[in-house]
Amino acid sequence: MISDDASQENEPANFGKVSVIIPVFNAEKFLGRVMGSVLQQSYRNLEIILVDDGSSDKSVDSCHAYASTDSRVKVVSRANGGPAAARNTGVANSTGEYIFFLDADDMIEPQTIEILVAAYKRFRPELVICNFSKIEANGLKIEQEITFKQGEQSFHGQLKEMTFESISDFVVHFLFNPSNHLASYCWARLYRADIIKEYSISADGSMRLFEDYVFNLEYFQHIRKAIFINQPLYVYIMQNSQMSASMGIMDTTSLLHDMEIFRDKTIDFFSFSTNQREDLAKIKKGIGHALSHYSIIFMIRACR
Repeated sequence: MISDDASQENEPANFGKVSVIIPVFNAEKFLGRVMGSVLQQSYRNLEIILVDDGSSDKSVDSCHAYASTDSRVKVVSRANGGPAAARNTGVANSTGEYIFFLDADDMIEPQTIEILVAAYKRFRPELVICNFSKIEANGLKIEQEITFKQGEQSFHGQLKEMTFESISDFVVHFLFNPSNHLASYCWARLYRADIIKEYSISADGSMRLFEDYVFNLEYFQHIRKAIFINQPLYVYIMQNSQMSASMGIMDTTSLLHDMEIFRDKTIDFFSFSTNQREDLAKIKKGIGHALSHYSIIFMIRACR
């Protein structure tokens, strides 16, 4: 736990506003849970942006109900374009110093935002990442182990400071170990809004797979220091419907489109790194390994 700067008692009321961006698509049965976890945060300086992504259920009514009772809640409606486009809309409408993406069917622990902001205040990085727990569809809760570099053991410390070079090692490790999800998700982390906006970093709305990973690669290029907090502050909740959502994108054209972007953006990222220690052949081998891994997963899901 970060403790020396975590207290906000001596901070001005407007210090470090966090824009929590939640894409909402037909999520009426989840909204109570996710909004309860956000509204009960110990860190109060929040802007909660609910992006209604063309829902056909009563989600938008629920969103406006929250906005009518809490002035921190803002509702933005758009035609359905998928979670990447919804996040971009949220960023465009945000006014916070930091950006936190949260999926509507997940939740966060009560001190999540406070702990992440405290890390910014103490270490002044460009990114803060926390660990997460996963709740399977059968209700089983699984704690996640994290490894940052090939050949290293799982990290069991409380906090890790990462340079751009160690972040590059983290991406290489992900390519050869794609189940190490922290490199491939946009949630469970606090981004600096000024970096996203200054460099026009946005999620690729044409993608249905890997858009989080590509977004992160573009953001990583502007990092000198990141902080990892080894606490499961984000709760990723698996839903039975997520399998059918994956099956819906299993056509050859869209899959190859997303794989090509995954490959090209990964190569671009390592070409950008002036401290690159991995040769390009190894990077391409890692890309092939990761894409083979995901192809097998989606074929198995399609067969189910």
